Amino acid sequence: ETIELSWGRLDACERRALSHCSLFTDTFRIDAAEAVIAHPDALQGLQGLRDKSLLARVGTRCRLYAPVRAVAAGHLDAVEPARARFVQHYAAFAERELARLEGPDADVALRSLIDETEHLRAAWIHAPEGLRPALARGLAEVALTRGPVSTALEVIVGLPKMLVIQGRALEILGRTDDAIRCYQRARPEASTLLAHAELASGKLAAAVESVARAVSTTTPRTLARVGALRMRGLVHHARGDLDRAFEDYRDARVMATELGSSGRAARLRADIGAVRLQQGRLDEARECYRSAIEDLDERTDPIPLSLAEGNLAILEQELGGLEEAASLHARAYARVRRLGHRLYTAHLAGYAGAVEHERGDLRAALQRYGEALDGLRRVGDARLIAVIGALRGAAEAGRDRVEAAEEAFREVREVLESVDDPGVERAAQVHLHHLALARARAGERPQGDVRIAARNECLELERDPALSRSDDLRLALRLLRAALGHGSLRLNTSTRRISLPDGSLVDLSRRAVLWRLVEALAAARMEKPPRPMDAEALLSAGWPGEAPTGESGLNRVKVALSTLRKLGLREVLCRRDGGYLFDPDVPLG
Repeated sequence: ETIELSWGRLDACERRALSHCSLFTDTFRIDAAEAVIAHPDALQGLQGLRDKSLLARVGTRCRLYAPVRAVAAGHLDAVEPARARFVQHYAAFAERELARLEGPDADVALRSLIDETEHLRAAWIHAPEGLRPALARGLAEVALTRGPVSTALEVIVGLPKMLVIQGRALEILGRTDDAIRCYQRARPEASTLLAHAELASGKLAAAVESVARAVSTTTPRTLARVGALRMRGLVHHARGDLDRAFEDYRDARVMATELGSSGRAARLRADIGAVRLQQGRLDEARECYRSAIEDLDERTDPIPLSLAEGNLAILEQELGGLEEAASLHARAYARVRRLGHRLYTAHLAGYAGAVEHERGDLRAALQRYGEALDGLRRVGDARLIAVIGALRGAAEAGRDRVEAAEEAFREVREVLESVDDPGVERAAQVHLHHLALARARAGERPQGDVRIAARNECLELERDPALSRSDDLRLALRLLRAALGHGSLRLNTSTRRISLPDGSLVDLSRRAVLWRLVEALAAARMEKPPRPMDAEALLSAGWPGEAPTGESGLNRVKVALSTLRKLGLREVLCRRDGGYLFDPDVPLG
């Protein structure tokens, strides 16, 4: 009643503006309102509504409160002409923003489409046949980015030239073979996407051919070339050729930066972090991931952001930060699951399971592994089926469920035939020792012989160059060491040697700085409760009497800690509460 009274006090131009604005169900731009009102006094009417508090400002946009809009809608006489202008405006808007998706303003264009999702859908519902394709493509881009992905398939039904969108949607939904068929029909435009789908389904040789075609057919110094170079990097990465993967990621990132695409540059920074993680260059990897996470926009890059968080979680796990790793995985997993991305939901579920595994919660780990494998089998990701399947086998063996472990390893053997990744195959061999240990506990084999074989595997693996190139292999080593049980960490102050839990020795007799750091960490570990040492405390302990400051001092500490990890202390040197300490669960003597 109050709003109706307010209506009676409006002049003609204000009534015209208010009734036409009732077509907007979400916040809207002034230029959109002008296009729908289509009258010379449109701005005057809108300003009058602002002055009378009937039109609210939300940042650079406007909105009508629901009760005001309901009353205004009842006073819109010429509904069809107004709605036609609404549809025309948003069809033209979609065409314009879709064109910008191909250039340096792609991130801005995607945000604009996301802002107008509700209005694009309203326009699509009422659009004539000629205007539907642009509106459908705009809605599909939003759905492929933000979900639900089913919307993308819904809006393009019956429309021509939508194979690429259809393929992208099917790939997200885990229907990789169907996606590949769509991309094959859309070649050469879809060669990069085809390579991605082929790689996801384990068709590595086909992906190599497709990405070569993509690089050769895309125009130099365009975002299409950036995408092709990144895809070639992913293929090199999957083959274990980390140096060539790094080169492609680096070149693509430089090109993306020069073209003004900050979002793509951030995604590529995360890709570089993945290479550094596999190479064991953990400090560099962390810097890459943190930078990418800071720069990625959750609205326009939810999937790359989630993958960067997931990889940072793997890194934190390597450094002993299991709580931080679990938190990162939980956030990333919730986001990709909400968006309906089956492949990446499976990826993140699997690696979240690995955190629970390393925490010692085998029941929770197996639940995650089961969820991951269900999704991976539907997608056909043979490499990750082997990785997660072997972890599942190790966890089942850890619970002394020998038959379940044997079943898991049978599947791993089958899929490994199509996986060209020595690190994954080697990791599976390491995980098999858990099955041998379970059989020994059941009395099938002498426990002493089995434990000696497992310890020898650990010692051999520490000398294997593949260890520095595979985070999956390093995880396998940590889990096997844990299954064998911790020994103690012992310091010999007279010889400056360290005896590690597995019995190996680290000689620091000629490395005074490292020995001082080890002594300081040992003293902090013996406090009640154990006290993590931050970078400043470590700097004072390692370089007494010196005063390096800022980045210089921090770099000294980073290099020293990285060296200690490489010398064999990775398993006992943990990150906790913003600092570093020797693992409280490992006896210290």
